[in-house]
Amino acid sequence: MKRSTLYTLLTGAIALTFAATAFAQTTDETPETPPAPPAFVDADGDGIPDGSARRHRRHAMMRSYGAAQHGQTKALVSQLDETKKAEVKALIDGMKAEGKTREEVHAAVGAQLESYGLTLPTTWSQTPKEFADARSPLNETQRTELKTLVDGMKAEGKTREEVKVAVDAKFTEWGIEKPVHGMPGPKGRAPRGRAK
Repeated sequence: MKRSTLYTLLTGAIALTFAATAFAQTTDETPETPPAPPAFVDADGDGIPDGSARRHRRHAMMRSYGAAQHGQTKALVSQLDETKKAEVKALIDGMKAEGKTREEVHAAVGAQLESYGLTLPTTWSQTPKEFADARSPLNETQRTELKTLVDGMKAEGKTREEVKVAVDAKFTEWGIEKPVHGMPGPKGRAPRGRAK
């Protein structure tokens, strides 16, 4: 066989291989569309996704709640002798091993401390909601009035800015300084996200 004929056959075979591969890719495999990234909602323009800011505030409140409970327990246990401290620790460890909830452990420790003659603080049995409400500058009536106002304005289709102005007006009417969200957190650190 001549060299040119061999070259032509080899070139034709390579071209057919490429064509068959290209055809198989276009008919057998449909390209998958990548999943859409989650929506980034930042209505207030602070550079932090709105859901993240709410979660951050909730987690910060729960950390404060846990620290307050721990501080109360630590202050009371420090008044006990070593034997009673060991009993409290054994109670806590045993209940944790049994899978008891944090609230159940806290209640049992409170009962144990009272049996030793200690007086529990009035805030010992606070729930996280009660703890958050106690830190709020608003009383229950004001919180209810504010929720009704906001829910009503949302139902009327008012904008976030209009709702914010109405809420600010209520705080001014009551003579209460509105809490600022996004204040520096523990140890003076600001929350994550871009600065305004």
